[in-house]
Amino acid sequence: MHAVITDIAIWLLKMHKQLGKEKDMNGLTGFHMLALMPSAFGSLPNDYDADEALAKLPSSQREDVETGMRNNVPVYTIEQPKKRAGWAAIDTFWKEKNKHESALGLAKLLAKQDFSWKYSYKAEEDSTISLGSKATTSEKSETLLEIPLLLAAREGIEEIVNEILNEYPQAVDHVSDNGHNVLHLAIYNAPST
Repeated sequence: MHAVITDIAIWLLKMHKQLGKEKDMNGLTGFHMLALMPSAFGSLPNDYDADEALAKLPSSQREDVETGMRNNVPVYTIEQPKKRAGWAAIDTFWKEKNKHESALGLAKLLAKQDFSWKYSYKAEEDSTISLGSKATTSEKSETLLEIPLLLAAREGIEEIVNEILNEYPQAVDHVSDNGHNVLHLAIYNAPST
């Protein structure tokens, strides 16, 4: 997902808050979709050391890379294409950072509107305590899909998990229809070393 698309989604959501709760024909909200897009958050490969790359740059260029700006003007309007040709890696870094920050901004807005964690399935008597409400029949039909919190945990998108839990700490007690909570999915899907 490109930062421009995410920025448009943020603008739309700010203008029309109800869009955050709208579902497509498969019952997915925009938050469900974002929780299925780890590439929008995993901005750089695991073995890429951004600090090391930035440390190799002169101090004046470090600020340009971090902000995308030079003297309050976007770098793209300053640099001529020939001069910018040597900045390919830095250009990629900046675009990825911008994409990541836009996705995080969208996640923050959507987390505030997401209450799917409230409707939890009954866990086994002695294993998990749920502070969420017991779902009624009509609510259960709407929550058969994994909620964004569990999707993000399964996909390894810790930014979404953090945003939901920062906004609603009690969401940690949500239990899925198959008895999984956020911890189960985070551990089960953790990368092996």
